[in-house]
Formats: sequence, structure tokens, C-alpha cells
Amino acid sequence: MELDLSLNDLGDPGVLLLCEGLRCHQCRLQTLRLGICRLSSAACEGVCTVLQINHHLRELDLSFNDLGDTGMWPLCEGLRHPTCRLEKLWLDSCGLTAKACEDLSSALGVNQTLRELYLTHNALGNGGVRLLCK
Repeated sequence: MELDLSLNDLGDPGVLLLCEGLRCHQCRLQTLRLGICRLSSAACEGVCTVLQINHHLRELDLSFNDLGDTGMWPLCEGLRHPTCRLEKLWLDSCGLTAKACEDLSSALGVNQTLRELYLTHNALGNGGVRLLCK
């Protein structure tokens, strides 16, 4: 099952409401696309809880949202959770820097299921990329 809400003006309040429903144990959603939805780091708190509870979610697209480095901490908390089964994560053009790579690197060291991570058009720099390659 896939839900594509890309290009909608959901904002953080809309996504936080959506996350309440996605935390339901009966939710079988496998793909969630939230690209260009005017999200900030606040939305990542809700997404974190979804990653911790909904073990059916396999693909998540948060591209072209201003998540910034502060959004990576809660998102990575979700990725580190033992029940997280995410396989693909899109974070293109999310305002990330090398600081976000510290959190991502830590999460990638624990997460056993993530196979594809898209980070194009972020200011990661050589140092950030080196952190991810560890």
C-alpha cells in the first residue's frame, strides 16, 4: 500500500495528525511520500514514532522539506529503533549539513534494513560524506 501526499501544503500540524493514524497497529502502509509538504524538524518527531511502531513501512520520502540538521536527531531515533523496517529513505534537498551525517552515521550503524538513502542537494561536504562511509 502506498500513500503519496507530495506537493500538498500539509505542514507540520497536518503530518503530525497523519502520524497519529499511521501509529495504529492495523496500518499496513508500506510507502509514504511527503515530498514538498512544507515540513520542518517538528514533523520529524511524529515520523520518529511511526518508525518505532509501524513495522510495515518500507519506503519514506521527505524530500524538499526544510527538516534541517535538527530534524535528523528524532528521525534517526526512529531509524535506530529495533522495530524499524525502513528500506528506502529520501532526504533530497532537506537543508542537511555534515552535522546531520553524525546522526545518520550512528543510525546506519544500528539499522539493519535500510538499503537506499538519498541525500542529493544537501550541503554535506566531504567531512559529512566520510562520516556516512564509516
